[in-house]
Amino acid sequence: RSLTTSFGSICLGSLLVAIIQFLDYLVQNLRRNNQENGQPQTGAGAILLCCLDCILQMLEGIMEYFNKWAFIYVGLYGYPYVEAGKRVTTLFTQRGWT
Repeated sequence: RSLTTSFGSICLGSLLVAIIQFLDYLVQNLRRNNQENGQPQTGAGAILLCCLDCILQMLEGIMEYFNKWAFIYVGLYGYPYVEAGKRVTTLFTQRGWT
């Protein structure tokens, strides 16, 4: 089933994680370039980059955890990715895991 009817759902979930990882890479690259060019790591720009890096890393972790459960629903029940995500969220809420 994973290579037939559910392949699009798997691709969508993987694409979302890849987009977050790419954004995190961009932020880390900006921080690294600022350090290598000798620009001071103070001010609003440095704080913004630090906050963005933290937020993107948290989002990446949440998405990877969420995808694991959503992919289980996709594989077992054949739900589309968004529907599987809704059902996982409902399951977590009912069980008190959120």
